[in-house]
Amino acid sequence: MFQKMAVIAQLEHNLTVQRVNNDLASAKTRGAKLGKPKIDTQKVKDALRLYD
Repeated sequence: MFQKMAVIAQLEHNLTVQRVNNDLASAKTRGAKLGKPKIDTQKVKDALRLYD
């Protein structure tokens, strides 16, 4: 019984991963910017200078 539950859980996990990957690919084709935005080093330097 436990093994059958584990197989179903693995199937659900695989389906979730597949849906997320499909949605990310779809977002990329629509031109969405994915990931962490790049940090403007000059703004960081200015903020640290003002903080000091």
